[in-house]
Amino acid sequence: MVAQSLWLERQVMTKLSPLIEREKVTITSLVPPLVQLWLSARSWEKTDLSSLKVLQVGGSRFESELAKQVTPVLGCQLQQVFGMAEGLLCYTRLDDAQEVIINTQGRPLSSGDEIRVVNIDGELVKPGEVGELQTRGPYTIRAYYRATQHNATAFSDDGFYKSGDLVRQTASGNIIVEGRIKEQINRAGEKISVAEIEQLLNEHPDISSSVLVAVPDERLGERSCAFIITPNPLSLSDIRQYLNAKGLSRYKWPDQLEIVTSWPLTAVGKVDKKHLLANISKSAKQTPSTRQYVEYRLPICSNPMELALKIIQSQDEQVYAIYEKNGEWSVGLGRYASICADAHQAEIRIDADNKHQPEIFKRDRLCEAINEATKSIPITNWRAYGTAKFELSHVFLGVESEHEVTKNLLELFIPRIEVRLTQEQALIRTIDAEQLVPLIKLVERLDHECLSQDQESLSSKVHADIREHRQDEYKSNVKNAVAEIQSGQYQKVILSRRIPLPASVDLIESYRNGRLNNTPTRSFLMSYGHEKLAGFSPETVVEVSAEGLVSTQPLAGTRSLGSSPKEEQELREELLADSKEIAEHAMSVKLAQEELAKICKKESISICEFMAIRRRGSVQHLASRLTGQLAQGKNAWDAFESLFPAVTASGIPKKESIDAIKRFESEAREWYSGCVMILDSNGSMDAALVLRSIYQRGEPLWLQAGAGIIAQSKPERELEETIEKLSCISQHLFTKKMMVCLKRWSAIYVGRRANSN
Repeated sequence: MVAQSLWLERQVMTKLSPLIEREKVTITSLVPPLVQLWLSARSWEKTDLSSLKVLQVGGSRFESELAKQVTPVLGCQLQQVFGMAEGLLCYTRLDDAQEVIINTQGRPLSSGDEIRVVNIDGELVKPGEVGELQTRGPYTIRAYYRATQHNATAFSDDGFYKSGDLVRQTASGNIIVEGRIKEQINRAGEKISVAEIEQLLNEHPDISSSVLVAVPDERLGERSCAFIITPNPLSLSDIRQYLNAKGLSRYKWPDQLEIVTSWPLTAVGKVDKKHLLANISKSAKQTPSTRQYVEYRLPICSNPMELALKIIQSQDEQVYAIYEKNGEWSVGLGRYASICADAHQAEIRIDADNKHQPEIFKRDRLCEAINEATKSIPITNWRAYGTAKFELSHVFLGVESEHEVTKNLLELFIPRIEVRLTQEQALIRTIDAEQLVPLIKLVERLDHECLSQDQESLSSKVHADIREHRQDEYKSNVKNAVAEIQSGQYQKVILSRRIPLPASVDLIESYRNGRLNNTPTRSFLMSYGHEKLAGFSPETVVEVSAEGLVSTQPLAGTRSLGSSPKEEQELREELLADSKEIAEHAMSVKLAQEELAKICKKESISICEFMAIRRRGSVQHLASRLTGQLAQGKNAWDAFESLFPAVTASGIPKKESIDAIKRFESEAREWYSGCVMILDSNGSMDAALVLRSIYQRGEPLWLQAGAGIIAQSKPERELEETIEKLSCISQHLFTKKMMVCLKRWSAIYVGRRANSN
């Protein structure tokens, strides 16, 4: 409620109140929770509302104590309204006595409206007694469309609509709403039919029986909790996906799920919902309650990348992420919840202070455990940021690992603060509601600073030995790998080499400068404290939409861009004619197709792009894209397990090539050729291949790059390919902030916006 209050009070201050003052608005309508916020805001917000003559209030019961405050605080007449989609509309008249306006919901609109109040047997109750409101009239429906069975219970024999509302009728004909006979949940003003949801739940093949219960909620008024009896484990995410497939509106989805083995019964044999509700209350004290982000959309004028970097630099947070995807720069700050996976289990931990014991998930398959852990995140509408290390593939493929990388093979965090930046807008989200207004002011200030920055300083470039370092060892590894391939041990392997960097490299500044000079499909900047990485991904490992559409983008085959457009074109033609590169690419596409077939409907798999050219920094690649629709029962983590690691960075077949990598490379790859990813609560996933990156653990920093080795490979050419790839980032390493670059970007960006307008 505090979160909603802050957000809505700001709306009153910045938009609604000035709008009323400017346009001389005379009448408007609110639901009771918003009236309370308006009244609260007026204690400090002093816009002139003298033009407002009438405030209509309806949608739910309006308590008389609150109704009394409307005229003294807002200076306008109150008009209570009560109606229903099926027809009847009641309201208090402007000339009614104040007692009627404050304490009743009025009387019918038309003299043709008929209303009656009856008891459970359909008999009229005495005046002033509570009963069900029934109505018929000139604008009330006579029946629901094509719902014969429902109409038999929704209408009386003489044509009155049975509203299900419990009311009292005064001697003057005004009604006072007391509650509901029909079971409905009033979730943030939206009415949810209990019977409708229970019917759909009972149609689920794994649900034997269900009960939907309204739970008091400070923010929503009421939230819904589904109790089910099921022989098989089901999660709240499973239930929501099922209801979504049935076409049920999102607001009707259960907010909470409880699995029981039997129903508590009343003395007459009915399910005891009060007992179920009491059990919810007990369990709520034992586990962290579900949290929700409070949000605000803010117009911005500056370059999104520069603003994203300023935001993370302005905060004293050791855990943060920037993930660039399709024009959106998504920033996560601080850790509210985290999920870590090792070779045997997934672990979810709540809040950065570790106040709650971690919950452990163990399943036959690690990805099943990870999937279950994500479903248990006690936040609605979350986005997780994280990484998967290359050695996670050892678990998926059963490769024995000699490297000491067993912990945090996958690490995700759900941030306390999130800012999603596009060209002209910032979506600001925070778990801590009291931080919303300060965050809005911070982003506004940083946006202005990005545009008005006039400080200039030169940056210091850092040299990296990308040509000579361990080149003899690398060429020897390539020669030996070719021999193994020619002997039939595997078809292709990607071998890499690691290049150390001086400790003076500034990761953030190098990321900024590198992004200005690269054209990645994704870019990222991640920090787990003393462990950091930043880079420019040339391809995605796997993309999964909320609707289950899977996409992967293998890249194989590389040439430099050269030093001129003419040389680039010549190198492109050379690449397209190189039988070794074409064979390598075709093998990658074939394997990706086989991997999609394991988790997608076979008829849905297609190669929608084949052997296109993609420019990535200082190199160009052969690129293809394959898509498919997830098969029944499969989810994003199934797709991730099937496609990880990217064939571009491992080899063919994957298990044998990964075993070769383990033998030829003396150090664990960790993040290199793993992935960086975002994951949303709606089931969507975006995982980008970690290449063209800078890595840091404490003081040591390094680069790493590899080349695809097949039977036709030559050690000198493969070494040259690693140099080409390393140069995509090595030439953009810096130590000091490039304020000149910042000023130039801002000027170009503002100019482009001015031209587009």
